[in-house]
Amino acid sequence: SGATGHGKTVTAVALLDHIARTRESTILTLEDPIEFIFENHRSLFIQREVGMHVQSFAEGVRSALRENIDVIFVGEMREPETIDQVLKASEMGHLVISTIHADDTISTLGRVMGSMPAKDQARIRYTLSAGLGAVIYQKLLPSTTRGKRKLCAEVTFPTGAIRTVIRSGDLTKLGTYLGMPGSGATFHDHLKDLANAGHITTQIWEKESTELQMRSGSVRRNTEENL
Repeated sequence: SGATGHGKTVTAVALLDHIARTRESTILTLEDPIEFIFENHRSLFIQREVGMHVQSFAEGVRSALRENIDVIFVGEMREPETIDQVLKASEMGHLVISTIHADDTISTLGRVMGSMPAKDQARIRYTLSAGLGAVIYQKLLPSTTRGKRKLCAEVTFPTGAIRTVIRSGDLTKLGTYLGMPGSGATFHDHLKDLANAGHITTQIWEKESTELQMRSGSVRRNTEENL
């Protein structure tokens, strides 16, 4: 997850390329439009473009469930129907990699859960808690090296406690468990490491820290209002 232009697709493509080099899998990509042409290596790629080969991301995933596909890449989760189909695919044992516009781990999970109607909330929360592999939020920051940018990321692996919070739907409690042993690294911790190593300036550190505090407060308020 992250904003436009901060490398979400590049990260997803790197993951797919790694899978292709290390596993014997059938990998389906659904893109709008097709941006990368993959080499098969040990895997077999099937690439489909929305609007040309399938009508929508949701229809592409739905069709994939009737095929012998191991890994599915969904270019972007935009509509509730796409998110629903992605969760169904993961429930059926497929590895699904996708991108979504959100500002951190909590916002990412909130967008996924909040896209579904109230009657489906219990099912969506259970499926998401059971099938989630990881959330990667990333932002490219101005580097101290002129003309370069530095990646700052929040990587969350769902521990038992995090899965329990997702099932409950109360994401206001999630911040307590982010960054704990086994759960990955927070954006704040990575930001601090970049500043200490001299990869970003003090001004960028202060600006991003302030924005992070504001985002965290906004996410808490929005989550509490939706409970």
